[in-house]
Amino acid sequence: MKKLILFMTMFCFMSVAHAKVTYKNSVLNESQLNTIKGLLYDMSHSEEATNEANKEQTQKLLPYLSKSIVWLMNRHNSSKTYRLESARNKEAKLIINVVVTILDVIRGNYPGFPAEKALGHWTDIGSRVSAEYKTNPKQTVWKLELKPEDSKTQNLVFKHEAEIVEVF
Repeated sequence: MKKLILFMTMFCFMSVAHAKVTYKNSVLNESQLNTIKGLLYDMSHSEEATNEANKEQTQKLLPYLSKSIVWLMNRHNSSKTYRLESARNKEAKLIINVVVTILDVIRGNYPGFPAEKALGHWTDIGSRVSAEYKTNPKQTVWKLELKPEDSKTQNLVFKHEAEIVEVF
């Protein structure tokens, strides 16, 4: 519930002073961008999207999803401020639809759908989404993948030296 309240608060009360990408005068911060990326990834890698009936259609969408994520992150990393509502390209329209979907989830417009759990999941996987999209006259190169989770034990430090014990 805390994540849900935090997410809603961030959408409602953010100032535009250090804005990169905004939606309805609210700044999209790193966590919200991760949620957007996570939902896009989840949509293309869910059981329904990858089953035999939908697999071909999903494969056709992957470059577009990758391009949309790259478009969004390029705007976020720019020094300019971008209003999503002002953009007219397909990528911006997709991102707006994803934001509206996330807001609908937060508002409870999908009864029985676990909003808090979904937002946490999307934010977590979104932080690990890696997307690339490059095009030149000869080919288009794209990538949409999920980086592995960071090890939770890699930074453990043993505070005591090991003792040598003789066993008889």
